[in-house]
Amino acid sequence: MIEPVSVQAIFPSIVKGDIDAIQRLLDGDAGLVHSRLPDPNFRYFTALQFAAAKGQLAICKLLVERGAEVYPNPMNSYPPVIHAAWNGHQEIVDYFLREIPERAEGTNKLGVAINLAARQGWLDIVRKHIAADPLSVHQRGWIGDTPLHWPAHEGFVEILEAFRSAEPRSLGGRALRFFVIIFGGKSRSSGIPRPACAGRGFLSSPAPGCPRSRNRRRCPSDARCCS
Repeated sequence: MIEPVSVQAIFPSIVKGDIDAIQRLLDGDAGLVHSRLPDPNFRYFTALQFAAAKGQLAICKLLVERGAEVYPNPMNSYPPVIHAAWNGHQEIVDYFLREIPERAEGTNKLGVAINLAARQGWLDIVRKHIAADPLSVHQRGWIGDTPLHWPAHEGFVEILEAFRSAEPRSLGGRALRFFVIIFGGKSRSSGIPRPACAGRGFLSSPAPGCPRSRNRRRCPSDARCCS
């Protein structure tokens, strides 16, 4: 009689980096590669998202070999390559973007969607998306953000120029105005410091007397972030 295995058994082994244990688990039940972590703090990660976030490159490769979805499109999280980037695991980012980009469905075989490439400042990938599909400049993220939103927020001028050159209609007024308000139209690399409020509290309630509270959006510590 085969003993049943918990669908969550794979996650402790990922944390430990125990690839042999994971191989045994997958040999016993191939479906475990699609397990999700039932923890809202981890946004119900897939096993591959979890391994990427934890910096476990060998385990990421094993999961991909065993059929893990390389580029899921979850409604409340981000793909493995982005979790690897946000946690500083460059070797895993390189694996997804350089070794298996064609495995990422819906990304023009580039490994990451255009809106997230723009968010990360990956100019070369943004340009390749535009060359492959000019209409990709209108692709939105799961929170409704256009590809222009995050480079405007982060001050990635070259990416903004790439979008402007490719499709003038993609220059949404709000995102461009947000960039000008915070950075004066200049790149972060020019030495202009970011306001203390940049990147947080953007949807919080405006303070009394906020000069730009027409849309009731304001950062708590700097009225320049109002739009």
